[in-house]
Amino acid sequence: MNRPIGIVMALKREAAGLWKRLDGRKRGTHQGFSFLTGSVEGRKVVLVASGMGRTRSEHATIALVEGFTPSTLLSAGLAGALQPDLQPGEIILGERILDQTPSVPYADPLLSSPALIKLARETAKTIGLPHRQGTLLTSPRILIEPTEKQEAARSGALAADLESAAVARVASCARLPFLAIRGVSDTLDQPLGLDFNRLTGRKGEVSATKVLLKLLVCPKVVPSLWRLKQTSGSALGVLTAFLLHFLPLLPIGEDAPIRG
Repeated sequence: MNRPIGIVMALKREAAGLWKRLDGRKRGTHQGFSFLTGSVEGRKVVLVASGMGRTRSEHATIALVEGFTPSTLLSAGLAGALQPDLQPGEIILGERILDQTPSVPYADPLLSSPALIKLARETAKTIGLPHRQGTLLTSPRILIEPTEKQEAARSGALAADLESAAVARVASCARLPFLAIRGVSDTLDQPLGLDFNRLTGRKGEVSATKVLLKLLVCPKVVPSLWRLKQTSGSALGVLTAFLLHFLPLLPIGEDAPIRG
């Protein structure tokens, strides 16, 4: 038996590809979050779609650690490019994570496990996936316009997400190996079309109803949204392929009972 690998993703859409490929899939709830469990080639996996943002991802990660006693924590999902040569579908291995907050623009970086970075890099090379290793920026909001991304690029980060720093902090407190893995969903010069910061629901998911209502009054953004759908879909396909190869290679920890 083995302790599970804990994976925190923001959106159900991000988790769906991996979830469909797990063996022995089960659903459950703990501390108000929905968890998906299963295995990849015998390696137990626990997935949680936390909802977007630092607070929800922190709470979901704590619930995962307390309820499932994982051997490793991964923050996985999409990220927006902050460098001009990054293209949708490239994998970012977050060696360092900068946490951007209103009070502290760029705090000291949080670090992924060097051993996990090495294993992830070797995995990506073996299966021929485009990848970069470097710094991720956890932003307090989704970066919608190219001007926002260009400003964030001053941090030196390769790409920006909303959750990795929170997951990394919980992993550090729990003394668990951590790795941030992101698929690039949009380029530096690609506007997202709508301000998704204003279109989320109570649980941190994008509200389809709010998006449709916005499109009724602003149909000109449809081309940008269609492009984002295509580029993010490509990124999720690559990310899922990477995880399916990577997860079975992770070290096996001793099994522990679910708490709570």
